Amino acid sequence: MNLKPPVKGSIPGTVVPVATPFGSTVSTATSGIIKGATVATPGAVIRARTMSRTLPAGGFSLISPAARAHLAPIQRSPVDNLDTYDTIVLSDWPVAYWPLAFGDPTDKSGNRLHGTFTGNPRRSTMWNGSSATVFDGASYSTVSDNDLLEITRTGILTIEAWMKPDAWAPPDYNMLTFAHTEGTGYVHWFGKGNRSGIGGNQSYTGRIYSNPNLEGRVNRISGYVYNPIGAEAPGSYFQDPLTPVSWVHYTLTINAAARNFRRMGYVKIFRSGVLRDMDTLYGNDTNIAPVHPINGDAPFQVGTRDGVNSFFQGVIGKVAIYDYELEPERLVAHFIAMGSPPP
Repeated sequence: MNLKPPVKGSIPGTVVPVATPFGSTVSTATSGIIKGATVATPGAVIRARTMSRTLPAGGFSLISPAARAHLAPIQRSPVDNLDTYDTIVLSDWPVAYWPLAFGDPTDKSGNRLHGTFTGNPRRSTMWNGSSATVFDGASYSTVSDNDLLEITRTGILTIEAWMKPDAWAPPDYNMLTFAHTEGTGYVHWFGKGNRSGIGGNQSYTGRIYSNPNLEGRVNRISGYVYNPIGAEAPGSYFQDPLTPVSWVHYTLTINAAARNFRRMGYVKIFRSGVLRDMDTLYGNDTNIAPVHPINGDAPFQVGTRDGVNSFFQGVIGKVAIYDYELEPERLVAHFIAMGSPPP
């Protein structure tokens, strides 16, 4: 595992109480626990765009509006060409945000987690007119490893994105048939992890099943969280009818800090802001072991997980990563902000 510098602007060991203004001084009275970490040194000056979260019985709380109001402002360039959807997402403070406009894998969050494209992605548009990228079954985007993309930094990670698969088989065009699959017949369309087994660095992935596959899961869309060795893993899914005009607003939340589900946390999946499935990180008593995420060293990739075994075909845009669990109401607000779906 590589050693990484502290998150930009942070002071190692500093704990920032909820609703404490940026630039304030931490006092003995207000010091507390941030994300299950250490106690602040009294007198430390708050520089990080972070805040503490209380630990209710169910696990970490959601970020409070009061705390969000005191975060340091993000410096954005006027050439970012942000649309209404982008502005609403950025108001919820993602640690990384890639609209993935054609030819532009840059991060708009202010954290400079810029990506690079491999292959020959093509131009497309989302239904609100925003530019997006077509991944052709061989192209992908890569963002270098960073602590901001790890579950272990806060114990919570949320990945949100829009996608429109384009691998339809005639004559009915209602079953996805990807050209480059792996495992039992699926592709990973985003993920962090490129080694399995001893010395592995698996973390999380988004998956979509192809036709044929060995599990009867055609068109199933899912997400998984892993132990570093990989293997079978806890995951959540939805399996809806899809057509060539279907856009999917996908959100995967991994909460390894919550103290329910046998005190192991959970993984959730949402479509259009609606919770569709929720599973424990405890695994089961047969083939899925309890998950203990690590700080790995793999890059974060979109269009693939590892650039080797499987590749997505279709449009992907508006990829956001958060270090907390968004309220469902915020996810619905994001969905609505995209405008009315196509017929």
